[in-house]
Amino acid sequence: MKVETWSTSRVTEKAKEIVLRQGPHARLVFAPTIVENLRNPAACIKGEFFYEKKALKDAWIPDRQMSLASLKTGEGYALALKSEEVLTLLQQLRPLYTLYEQHGIQSGQNTWLLVPDAPEEDLLSLLNSQSEEALKSMRILLRWVASSPNRHEVLGKLAILDPTQLPALNALLGLAALKDAQNYWLEHHSNEDESFWRRSLKERAYILSQLFAYPILIIGEEAYLGGKQLDNTGGHLVDLLAKTEGTSQVVLIEIKTPGTRILGSRYRNKVYPLSTGISGAIAQILKYRQRLMQNWRGLLQENSADLTLGDPRCLLIAGNTEEEFKGDAGPAMRDDFELLRERTQGVTIVTYDELFRKLDRLVKLFEG
Repeated sequence: MKVETWSTSRVTEKAKEIVLRQGPHARLVFAPTIVENLRNPAACIKGEFFYEKKALKDAWIPDRQMSLASLKTGEGYALALKSEEVLTLLQQLRPLYTLYEQHGIQSGQNTWLLVPDAPEEDLLSLLNSQSEEALKSMRILLRWVASSPNRHEVLGKLAILDPTQLPALNALLGLAALKDAQNYWLEHHSNEDESFWRRSLKERAYILSQLFAYPILIIGEEAYLGGKQLDNTGGHLVDLLAKTEGTSQVVLIEIKTPGTRILGSRYRNKVYPLSTGISGAIAQILKYRQRLMQNWRGLLQENSADLTLGDPRCLLIAGNTEEEFKGDAGPAMRDDFELLRERTQGVTIVTYDELFRKLDRLVKLFEG
């Protein structure tokens, strides 16, 4: 529950008004104040009831014209609350008592997010009954864990979870990420913007990790690999520069679009050669690899990333066989493509449909 407070003195702190009854033009509210009660610390909330009237631009104006001091002998005033209104008042005041118990009076304006202090069984029952709200809260919490400056401390405290539940939790989170990638592919498979796919795959490095037997980490987008001339032209920029997580070996990744033609026209009615676009991309990434090896020492001094040169791997992602290899010529085109890419030394060619088909298999594996 979110609670907003602002201090009014060293020993008092206002909280947001609690609306108990509301009509089109007037409403009944309770304005709570947290107080430092040294004689009875448990009695730390005071407040007042009053009506508010709606003014221009939907602003609510307090109406405190009537005062009990103005009552004459024999006159009285009764404020009756319905059972639902009493319940609302109690539910809204309980977090304020908890807030004072845990933090006392805080200076300035503050926003608090209070987690209900209830038995685990009650919380699980509440989450099961409010599954949509629970999912929204979980997404917010996961984003917080991923971006919090104290995320390592938070993850360390999660170690108290039942060890037998952690594999299931990891599998569920992995499954959610894979399904998100599947839906992303179905929605954007016809996008022909190279920068879009470069950015998309950079943000989803776990997809590229499925192409190897180990995780990879993206270091940079359009990374400079050297080659500039005296007039500052001719520099080589690879689409994505990555490294293996275990040994930090460099991986060069060239990104084309799903619509890039994989094969050219049939040659002498016998075979299908690689298209000009694919041949050019292979030559380009091999040139990047050569430049990287030539300029490695200088680039390493400029880059703070811990990298290992070794034998740099080259990956080319382009095309969509499901769309291109249709019709009667499809089987022949698949055979020729497999023959050609198996004989392409130093560059691994993967099409988009193959990449996301691997995710399909992983989803089925996780769901099983």
